[in-house]
Amino acid sequence: AVDYGTNEHAQLWYARIVNGSSGGDSITITYSGTTDTFSLLDIVEYAGLDSTTPYSGVFSSATGTGTAMDSGAVTVATANTQTLIGVFGAIGLTGIGDNNAGYPFTVASGFTEDLPTEVTSDYESKVMTATGSVHATATASNPIYWVAYGALFNNASN
Repeated sequence: AVDYGTNEHAQLWYARIVNGSSGGDSITITYSGTTDTFSLLDIVEYAGLDSTTPYSGVFSSATGTGTAMDSGAVTVATANTQTLIGVFGAIGLTGIGDNNAGYPFTVASGFTEDLPTEVTSDYESKVMTATGSVHATATASNPIYWVAYGALFNNASN
């Protein structure tokens, strides 16, 4: 979870073995309190992740302003066994100076854009082919207040 400001929070959740196809699983969200302004929930399904332990436990996050969004560094331990998923979002519904929340976003070179039609958030993913420090990055089309996550997920064994 990332806290930015006094009443704003962003969280990244995952569930394993979820089938998003027609007739598959359903998702219910229940808040323990009220929200002051709005709530946003994005649901993205990824195939090819480990069904027993999909999340590696490696995570980074950052907040900032401007057009360049960067999650901060995560460390890939073993090449070709992990996928970096980057999550980017505009904080609030408008950008700096009432811009359109930075949409469209442009994901980093070599990454797949996983949620291209969302106005206030975007997702990217890439199988990591080398070890070492990597960042999830994206660019907003207008200056915004942003939050960025980078999370490493374990790939399924073939």
